[in-house]
Amino acid sequence: MGGLHQEGKEDRRSLHGFRHLGQRQDWEIKNLKIEPLKSDAKTAGVLASFDNFDRHEDINFSLIKDKKGWMVDDISTGCDMLSDVLKGKISTC
Repeated sequence: MGGLHQEGKEDRRSLHGFRHLGQRQDWEIKNLKIEPLKSDAKTAGVLASFDNFDRHEDINFSLIKDKKGWMVDDISTGCDMLSDVLKGKISTC
């Protein structure tokens, strides 16, 4: 996790810019819907949609299956992907 937060650099990057479950710090979740998307034996997708205060959010979860079971491979908010933010790409939100 060494690249997640770079102290002392002009361009300070951290995961604080990626609000993977909504583009806010405060929550008032309403109208939650969980929808399974495409899936096969080793991959699956899930769409979570909800209203948070006055804003509608769609979050896509990409899942993979290994010997231990299902796990989250990536999360997409529509303007960012968690994997990109972890690689140091600046948020587009």
